[in-house]
Amino acid sequence: MKLDRHSSVAMYVQIADELARDIAQGKYPPSARLPSEANLVEKFAVSRVTVRLAIDQLCRQGIVTRKQGKGTFVSSQIMHHELGDLEGFYDVLLKQGVVPQTQLLEFAPTLTPNELVASFGQAVTQLHFLKRLYLVDNKPIAIAYGYLWLDNADVSWEEAQRYPIYGLIDHFTTAQIARADIRIRAEQAKRAIGRELALRSRASTIVMQRTSYCTLGQVREHSTFYIHPENYEFKLSVSGPLPISASLFNTLQSTSDQHASIA
Repeated sequence: MKLDRHSSVAMYVQIADELARDIAQGKYPPSARLPSEANLVEKFAVSRVTVRLAIDQLCRQGIVTRKQGKGTFVSSQIMHHELGDLEGFYDVLLKQGVVPQTQLLEFAPTLTPNELVASFGQAVTQLHFLKRLYLVDNKPIAIAYGYLWLDNADVSWEEAQRYPIYGLIDHFTTAQIARADIRIRAEQAKRAIGRELALRSRASTIVMQRTSYCTLGQVREHSTFYIHPENYEFKLSVSGPLPISASLFNTLQSTSDQHASIA
């Protein structure tokens, strides 16, 4: 592109617009590295300051991200998880047109961990433990550690690989998942989790804990998902009207009473 140096549009804006068009047209796909500042300076015949202003604008628009010591990269697709819907993690990705790759890392019967006995009940002495890695464009996005109460103890590795977590419950139990309790927090990734998700040292991860109940009220699944924070966000829509809070109402009422007494 040849810049219009007589235009009222600043040169850094013209450069940012050209790079944004290249990204939109697929010249630089998600997660791809943009040319270096030096290369862009040479390509557009402008100063390094002008190039940096253009990159700053793309960063503000969320089109690219800077990674210290590595360069500037096209932003990865953000996955949106709507908390108001009862869906499996795999299904959430499929719903957005993303077909994730999965790697089953562990799957075997196991005794119910002490910390989960109260959730599953004393009578449930054996569960199936599952560890699964989720990838998008061959890059890790999440890793799950799940405990499942299945009716059939003879579930093969191949079957566990084939079905998502809720799919296993659907195919190998007579139960139907009716609701799930979800808790979300952020924490510094442990070393093993950081390696699995290709996180930098001391980076944080999103932790989603899910406990799923069948129609009889029994817990059938308890999973912990460690999610790459750069690629995932949660959404929740709430309805109004918003009632006035009791504390504010009391304050307003007290003020009104004071004015009345003064009058």
